[in-house]
Formats: sequence, structure tokens, C-alpha cells
Amino acid sequence: MPRTTPLPPGALLSRADWIARGVSTQRLSGPDLTRIFPGVYTPTAQPASLTAMCHRLQTHVLPGCVISHSTAAALHGLPLPWWFDGGIGLLGESTRRTTQGRITPSRLPEASPDARRGEALHQPATSPRAASQPAASQPAAASSFEPTPAWTPPPLHCIVPPGGSHSAGPGVRVHRSHPGQTVSIEGLVVSHPVEVLRQLGTALPLVDLVAVADHLLGEANPVPDMPPVDMREILRREQRHGSPAARNALALARPRVASPGETRLRLLITRAGFPEPTPDIVVPDPDAPGHVRRIDLGYAHLLIGIEYQGEYHRIGRDQWRADERRRDTLASVGWDLRYATAADIARPQRFLSALQRSFLRAGAEAPHASNWAGSAGAELGRSTAPPAHGARLAHPARR
Repeated sequence: MPRTTPLPPGALLSRADWIARGVSTQRLSGPDLTRIFPGVYTPTAQPASLTAMCHRLQTHVLPGCVISHSTAAALHGLPLPWWFDGGIGLLGESTRRTTQGRITPSRLPEASPDARRGEALHQPATSPRAASQPAASQPAAASSFEPTPAWTPPPLHCIVPPGGSHSAGPGVRVHRSHPGQTVSIEGLVVSHPVEVLRQLGTALPLVDLVAVADHLLGEANPVPDMPPVDMREILRREQRHGSPAARNALALARPRVASPGETRLRLLITRAGFPEPTPDIVVPDPDAPGHVRRIDLGYAHLLIGIEYQGEYHRIGRDQWRADERRRDTLASVGWDLRYATAADIARPQRFLSALQRSFLRAGAEAPHASNWAGSAGAELGRSTAPPAHGARLAHPARR
């Protein structure tokens, strides 16, 4: 029988409000609606945005709480690995601007997950060296006869003062502590990005934490013009869980890094025994005076360049042609270019051996191949994989 009561896309309403709109109690408990907070539901097929959920949490469910941890990271657009905390980093990458401001979705378009999984998640569209990508669109409305697709709401992390009893349902992770420095995003009180770095330091491996720190030193930093010394001061003031890991990540971070893939590649190269490559090398374009070509990583004194090949390189024929022209131009002025993908970072023997040959050809010393042969190579690549146990932030023990 066709459904007679439409479900407004993006609505986040109380049980009483849904019933007043003509939604039956049976349908409220079925798959068409998903409970976000006690007594509060949203359409499963076209749910409320993550931004709207955070507003409801902060104003009605736990008034005065501070949005934190991976939820704040998504709102800030900080890069997170695809496996972390239910894949919430994907939502942050899909943030779009509307007439109502910046909106972070709570559900990706149905076509996105497979295409954006893995290495595709590590080349954000905001990268200055990446091709522009279309904004994520809302999923099409489900017809009356189509089954409602399954969906798990993203985790909502927030900080409240220590003590007392605070509960907002199983989907909300309540952290009891001093919130530290905060900023405002679309009317929300959210942990400062450097504070988020510290919070993530309790859960992310170092290589992924460095990717976040690289982002904070880059052009897409959500709080631009903050020098590293100020970031270190915030971490020094807040001597709490995660601070040592965040300080280590900031010490390893470098400016002008365009993607987490480049972060992983840089750290892999140095762990293998090579000198640290310089990010974002600028080369004058011999065919266009006044213009430049850019190389992801490299050694300018040796004319050795290193490129991370993210999924954005495959988005179309025009991008492929532009990449080929760029490679040819750089090769014509003496650059020896090496290329790596996410698979090469996970299994680095081929790439590192090719880089070694480039060093030797340039007359430079290079680390021995035993650094990445056999089990040594597996050890180098291990840090790019999801942890074997646990990919969520730990929920603090209730006092």
C-alpha cells in the first residue's frame, strides 16, 4: 500500500511532532525513521545533516556541551582515515556551502562509499594541486515502494563538565572534562582544531595524526594564520591525554602538504632511511614564462621528484592529459619523477627500490635495500593499515 504521509528530507523531529504530521507509531518504530536522540527521529533515506544533529544536541539534548573529537574534526574538515569512527571523515570531506551556511551531511550519496574508500579519501578536493570535484548531492527521494536503505547515524562526540549524570542516547559519546579552547562553526561551539588534534591523539596512530597536523599547517587550515608556535602553546597549556602524541605529530608536520597520501608517503620515505623530501617543490615552466609546475615531494638538488597518485588523477580524460603534459615538461628540464599510490605505501618495496635507483643514478648515496626487503617492507607499510582491533574513540568510563 503506498505511503500517504511524506517524510520531509532532513527533518529532525520529536515523536510527538511526527505523530502530529500523520506518521503512525508503527512506522516510527520501522526502518523509515531512525532515532537520533531519545524521542527524536529523522528520515533514514534522507536524514538530517550532521550539522543539524549537533545543533539539536547542543541546544536541546545536552545544553552547553562542546562538540568534540571526530565530530568536531568532520565539522572542521580535518582529514581522517576512512576506517576511523564509522567513516565520519568522509562526511567532513562532503561538507558543502548552502544559503544556510556550511552543512556537513550525515549520510553520503549512495554511489559514494565504494568509489571514495581507501586512497580516494586521502586527496581532498580542497587540495591546491587536485582537480576540482563536484559537490556531493543529496540522495534521491525513495519512492513509496522502494525499501529504505540501511543507515547508521554518525557518532556524536561532545564534552561536558566533570561530574553529574549526562545521557543523550547510545549514539552520543559524552566526554567529561574541561573543554579547552573552542571556536564557532555555524553557531555551534566546537573544540578548536588544535584541541581536536590533541583529542585525536588518544586514538589515531601517529602517521594519521601527522596527516591532521599537516592539514593544520596547510592552505585549508580551518584557523588560518596561526603559526606552529601558537599551536604548540595550546598543546603545552593543555597537559592532558593526547597532548604528547599531538606534540609529536606537530613536530613531524610540514607546511604545503596537499593530502594525507602525501603525508604517508613522506613518512614512509624517511622511515626507509632516505633524507626527508621537501613538499610542494615549485619549478618554473619553460613553456609558459611566469607560470610554474609543482611537484608533490622531492629533492631539488638532485632533480628527483616524487608524486602521490590519488584517485583524483582518474576523474577524466582532461585530467589525465594535463598530468601527462606536466610530466613531459618536468622531464624535459631534467627531473626524474617517481610515482606512488596507496598500494605502494602499503607494499613499498617496488617504489623504494625505484627511488634508490634514482638516487644512485644522480650520484647520491641511498639506503640499502635491506631496509625495505621482506619483513622490513611489511613493517614499513603496516602503519597505513587500519588497526586490527578497535577503530572508534574509547568512551570514558562513567564516574
